[in-house]
Amino acid sequence: GLTEEQLAALYPKTEKQLWFEQMAQASVFKDGNYVKDIQLQMAQYYLKKKDYQSFFALAKQFVAENPDEPPYSNDMIFLMGKTWLDMEKYSELTKTFEKYVKDNPDTAITEGCLYWAGIAYLATGDFKNAMRMFVKMIDDYPNGPYAEDGMYRRGVAAFGAGNFSDARDTLEDFISRYANSKLRGEVEFFLGDIYANKAEVELAMKQY
Repeated sequence: GLTEEQLAALYPKTEKQLWFEQMAQASVFKDGNYVKDIQLQMAQYYLKKKDYQSFFALAKQFVAENPDEPPYSNDMIFLMGKTWLDMEKYSELTKTFEKYVKDNPDTAITEGCLYWAGIAYLATGDFKNAMRMFVKMIDDYPNGPYAEDGMYRRGVAAFGAGNFSDARDTLEDFISRYANSKLRGEVEFFLGDIYANKAEVELAMKQY
């Protein structure tokens, strides 16, 4: 008969089988971080293969079990948000992430969930709900990793909703807080439109 090595050569293990073996071996580590590393790598593997069903099944289970385990839970939320956005699954994104915010307030995933939900609402033209997400995000996490981009998008959402005064104040605060931001050019362009909409012609000309 064939040896174990010969059988292994004839029937190589799949990536998934190798992953489960690694998971079993990793269970001896008490802190569990090695397991989380493997789960995150497997999620990225599924995305690379465009196996979205397996990705979201793994990601949702991971978040359910680890809602407050930075940086792992933050990274998984990032992958979920970006993937749903790329797939234009806006409703699924907002429904899932708003539930996460409700069920896991002030945890590692909260800021990211608010940000991605806000982005999804912006993409569908639901400016009021986008503002709701970004206002809460900026108020609760003014110095978080999403704060700079979120503040800009809060101003954009306010502009889209026709709240020109709120949009102006938000974007002027943005320039004050992030003077050297790469987004400054876009912010100043929006401010020009806002000033024009409010008939502040002289200020508008300074921005263009």
